[in-house]
Order: sequence, then structure tokens, then C-alpha cells
Amino acid sequence: MLTEIQKEVRRRSKECYLLRKEQGLCVQCGKEKTVNTVYCNDCKEVQRRSSKKRYLLLKEQELCVVCGKKEALDSLVRCKKCKQFEKRYSQSEERKRTNKDNSKKRYSLLKEQGLCIDCGKKKATDSVYCNDCGKSRKSYSQSEKGKRISRSGSKRFYLSLKQQGLCVICRKKTVDSVRCDECNKQYYQSDKRRAVSKNNNYKRFLKEKKEFIENFFPQQELNLKIPYFLYVLTFNNKDFFKIGKSCNPINRLYNIKRSFNYPIDISILCIVAGKKENVSQLEKYLRITFEHARYQMIKKVSGKSEFYNIGILGDVIRYLEGNYQIVYSQS
Repeated sequence: MLTEIQKEVRRRSKECYLLRKEQGLCVQCGKEKTVNTVYCNDCKEVQRRSSKKRYLLLKEQELCVVCGKKEALDSLVRCKKCKQFEKRYSQSEERKRTNKDNSKKRYSLLKEQGLCIDCGKKKATDSVYCNDCGKSRKSYSQSEKGKRISRSGSKRFYLSLKQQGLCVICRKKTVDSVRCDECNKQYYQSDKRRAVSKNNNYKRFLKEKKEFIENFFPQQELNLKIPYFLYVLTFNNKDFFKIGKSCNPINRLYNIKRSFNYPIDISILCIVAGKKENVSQLEKYLRITFEHARYQMIKKVSGKSEFYNIGILGDVIRYLEGNYQIVYSQS
């Protein structure tokens, strides 16, 4: 418990502190004018040295550097109680609000004086930063860590505006949208929107292609060291099939599927592998042999090979299995 004399001393010290702070004087010695702080340079240096000396002494004795009474936790410099208090205070709304207000005041004051808002010492150049701070911030923003933090901050800001019902561009009130009508119109007419749309379409194309390749048939069954392939395709509920040749049958099959404007299921019956000359001769032989069963497609489909009536499919498969090595066949 404090005595009456101690309470009076504390009250007078607080009054003196507030009076000197209002007058812009050092709250310790009351002599020199101060800027952006409550201590003059000399008192600040004295306080820094005494704080450092106390910190090192308590750390050496393995005591808490805050209260100086209890033992510090392992590999830490604070006791359990002070650590919990500091964590609660740093996460409190009051501390966050105070830090935000102090940052705004410091920013406004330094900007009025023409000083760098980062270091607060050198003159600001074209922007609100000096040359050294501007360069260091630019290099940090281009690093992986800086980009990651920037993305997360932008996302949080976007979500906060969305929750408040404000336009994410001009900050005006919106109804059931993240942009107001005027900003929405400008956004859809901008080059950025076209670039984003083009990029999204390309990503969708790659995703569909990957799913098609993974689900079509096990790719490891193909010996991809062999340069050329001849493949036989059938189309579900259709009266035609296709014989084609390609160095990349998987890519060719996907392009064939995209050639139809309506959903269609493609099944691959067999693949024959060999050198390009041999595969080309085989495809030409089949085209001449089964010329009478050619199927006339109304729409142009990807690939230069032809379509045939489904009635000769059994003859084609029997000829290939009897004369060539099949590297893939549908079971």
C-alpha cells in the first residue's frame, strides 16, 4: 500500500509530465524542445543506456526483464505472467486502436515537415520516402516475402470493404455487388479485365486438358520413346469411327473432342507404335483398302485422317492385331 506522501509525489510527477509534454519540453529535464518524442536527445541516450544495463543484468541473473522479480522461462527473458500479459495487451482492441492513431499522427506530422515517414530523419524526395528508404522498400516489395505479404494485405482490405458494403475501387456504397455501377462498367471495358478473362480461359483449358489426359487411359502404357503412333477411335452412339496418326496422340485426341460443339464421349480401341514412315504407310494402306467405307463428315474435325463407317471396325482391328504389335488396347 502507498502512503499519502507517495501518492502526492506520484500526482505531482504526472502533472509535471503532462505540462511539459503540452509545452513541447523534455519530460525528464524540462529544458530542450523535442520533436516527435517526449525526451530530448541527451535524456533519451541516458535512458537507453540504463535500460540496456538493467536488461543485461536481469538476463544474466535469469530473471524477468519486465518485473525483475520472478525467474524467466526457458529460452525466454520474461516470466510466464508478464508474457501472458504482453500477449493479451498486444492483441487487445485498445492497443491496436492506439497504434493506429499514433501511426496516423506520426505520418501527418512527418509529411508536413517534409521528412521521410519511414526513418523520420532525412528529407523526403519525390514521394514520402527518402532515397535510401525508397530503394529498400522497393527491393523488399519485389522479394517473395514482400509479394506474399502484399497479396495477403490486399485480400484482407478487399474483404473488409466487401463486408462494409463499399465499392472496392471508389469506396462508395453498393448493393449486392463488390463494385458500383460506374466502376463496374469501366472495369469490364478495361484491358485488365480482358487480360484476366483471357488468363482464366487459358487456365480452364489447361485444367480440362489435364483431366482428359488423366481419365482417358493410363499414359504409362504408352512407350513414349517411339516417335509415331496410329490410333483407332470410336464415338459413343455414333455410326462412324476414326483412324489417325500422330506423334502425340493424347494431345490430338483432346483436340478432336474439342472440335465437336456438343458433349461427346470418345473411346480409344488400340494404338500401334512405330517409325513415322511405317505408320504413314500403314495409314495409307488402310485408307486405300477401306475406301468404299469412308464416312463423309459435314463438319471439319481436327486431324488430317479420315472417318469410316462403324461396320468395318472389326475387320480393321483384326488386321492390326494380326500384323502389328499393339502398344495399347482397350480391355
